[in-house]
Amino acid sequence: MNRRFMLSCALFALAFSLLMPLPASAQDATAEPAPSAAQDTTDTFLLQRAEDALAAADRTLNAINLTLGVIQVLGVILVVLGGLAAFAGFQRNREERNRLQNELQNARDTNAKIGEVFDEKLKKMDDANRQLTDDFNVRMDEARKALGEVQKTREKLEKLDGDSAKILSDIQRIESGIEKQRDVFTTEINAALEKVRQGAEALVLSQFAQRQINLGNLRPAVEYLEKACELDPQNTILQYFLGDLLVRQGKLTEGIACLQRARASRDPSADASYAYAIRQQGDKISDPIQRERMYSEASDIFLSVYASDPFLIDISGESVFGALAGLYRRQGRLDKAIEWYEHTRRVSPQNSYPVNNLAVLYFRQGSKAEADKYFRRAKELAEEKLAVRSSDYWARFDLMTAKIALGDSFESIKPHLDMVFEQVSSTDPLRKFLGGLQDLSRATQPPKAITSVINTVETEIAQRGDKNNS
Repeated sequence: MNRRFMLSCALFALAFSLLMPLPASAQDATAEPAPSAAQDTTDTFLLQRAEDALAAADRTLNAINLTLGVIQVLGVILVVLGGLAAFAGFQRNREERNRLQNELQNARDTNAKIGEVFDEKLKKMDDANRQLTDDFNVRMDEARKALGEVQKTREKLEKLDGDSAKILSDIQRIESGIEKQRDVFTTEINAALEKVRQGAEALVLSQFAQRQINLGNLRPAVEYLEKACELDPQNTILQYFLGDLLVRQGKLTEGIACLQRARASRDPSADASYAYAIRQQGDKISDPIQRERMYSEASDIFLSVYASDPFLIDISGESVFGALAGLYRRQGRLDKAIEWYEHTRRVSPQNSYPVNNLAVLYFRQGSKAEADKYFRRAKELAEEKLAVRSSDYWARFDLMTAKIALGDSFESIKPHLDMVFEQVSSTDPLRKFLGGLQDLSRATQPPKAITSVINTVETEIAQRGDKNNS
């Protein structure tokens, strides 16, 4: 572009010099000559004009030379400027080339990176496409298998279609059988639910009975258990509880019947209660041979129970083998009685019953020091139980027995007698208490208050009018 500009300037300068107007003298020299009348004047004029023409020619030549000089100078300048422009253009072209080369290299690097990314993405797309192809093939295989199964099923259905009438008949027959079975199941389920309901109600009643037993209220406990057994007559546990309580109340026949049903479950507790009932039956028999037979049967059952469970306790929390010790005491086998009362004491050390009976036996044997030790212990245990539940008349019997043996006066014992007379509704517990007092009275040196206490208890039993009841 610079070279073109300089060349244009030179051409313009040349054209300008060529187009410049000639001087006026030169123009006048070309005019026509004047008339001949004034020849001299004319020659002079012509000479003058020739000189002017030469002067004009000189001026013109000088102007041309000047113009040529200017043109030469301009040419040199144009050449220099052209060279400079060419150098500048070359430098600029080189820079431009370097820039273009850098840009080209950058473009190549970018293209290389783009190519790498493209190759990576293309590889991923290829992997994904391969995976999709594999999945598609798997699904197609599954679809073919499913289609085959559908075809088989359709063939089977087509085959079954011919037997649809028979199948429908079979279905109707099955539905009829199901209806009958449903009626049977409904009846059985309702019966089972009713049995469950009765069993649950019986369980609640048995819990009420157990609470009354803990309070020493045997009569309401028996009533609860009788209702429970009506609701659930096959429950051997309820039969055992009811039979045990009836025996404790002296209702031996009813109690033994319940215990015999309870023994069907092979429960050692039912066996022990049954043995105790047999022993009580023996207590009421006057024939010594028959009585000893009953005692022997009871003893064998107790020893069998001991073999299976030596630490078995009854519904009142006492060892069941206290009744076996009492059996031996009735037979006069005091050493065996002491042995089994000691076992009972070890099984239930918190109870005063075995300790009190041990004290009575030692007292009868004349071992007063040993007897007093046990009487004091029985007194402590009985007082502890009465502090928790004052209605426990069995603990109060033990307390009175210990106080009598330890020499307390009848006046200190009388309030306890009055309390148990109010608490005990049956004479059976009073008779058992009386039996222990009579054992004390058979000692070589009976306690001083024993006679008064025995007379008071016998009077109470007589006043109740049921001396023959047990």
